[in-house]
Amino acid sequence: MPSCPGLFNSLSSVFCLVLRPACSKAFGAVALLSILAITACGPVPRPYQSAPQERANHPLLAIPDGRGITVAPVEGATPALSGPLTEEMVLALQDAGIPASSGAALTNSFLMEGIATWQDGVAVIDWRLSDAPHDWLTSYDDLIAWARASGGITAAQKTALGKMAKADPKKAAKIFKEAIDLREAVDRISRAVASNGKPEAKDLTILNKALAKCPARTKVEYGRGQFAWTLPKPDLSLPLWGLTWSAADLFAGDDRERVKVCAGEDCGWLFVDRSRNIARRWCSMSDCGNRDKARRFYARHKGK
Repeated sequence: MPSCPGLFNSLSSVFCLVLRPACSKAFGAVALLSILAITACGPVPRPYQSAPQERANHPLLAIPDGRGITVAPVEGATPALSGPLTEEMVLALQDAGIPASSGAALTNSFLMEGIATWQDGVAVIDWRLSDAPHDWLTSYDDLIAWARASGGITAAQKTALGKMAKADPKKAAKIFKEAIDLREAVDRISRAVASNGKPEAKDLTILNKALAKCPARTKVEYGRGQFAWTLPKPDLSLPLWGLTWSAADLFAGDDRERVKVCAGEDCGWLFVDRSRNIARRWCSMSDCGNRDKARRFYARHKGK
């Protein structure tokens, strides 16, 4: 396709966007069909914008008080397209008076997920609404998949751990619960550090118990051009070792002052600011940074 600087890599594309809320207790079948025609590199179109008279009786306005919608990035779309489409859905919901966010989940929020499929240059996006945010870690298999993807374990270790989990599912489930507890404790400690606050004693206890279960790091080896700790034969808790050590080293070291919470509206993601002057604001410039710029753009041009 011809290159279009700034936003979409397309000069003329038509996208069929279908909203299909799925299996939510609070909603019936709702469909919103819009056509997005991109013919130039001007302001981002508003494919979901509806007329004022249509918003008054919008079925999604029946959301219970105190709840909102968290819109997840569109799966199957390019990064250049996924972000703007997600943001457009958020803005359309907000225009209709529905609390919506594309970042951190709102309290008791519903989750809206979009999945794009492509046919002859046309993207059909299936939007589905569920009544709870999605946690991608739901099993020990998910845990070791994450550990492998993040570089915490090798492919061989992942295979071995999978076999061990099948041989002892009860222990694997126990380790998985410990992993979730550790994840939540590290998250809360990180947010306390980022706000120059004091972490809760219960969270430090969870972290310290996890540290006590990790093997001692008493020997360093060198191989394949890099250094590594010499570790005992791995067991099912192996995925937790690296996470626990990394968190403890971060909190006890000088880099803790670099722990930040993303400044993006409704984001809340944590990140370590590696910039020279520790001036980074967003978890990702290509994500929240661009969204922040888009919001300012919309604010300046709204009503024109």
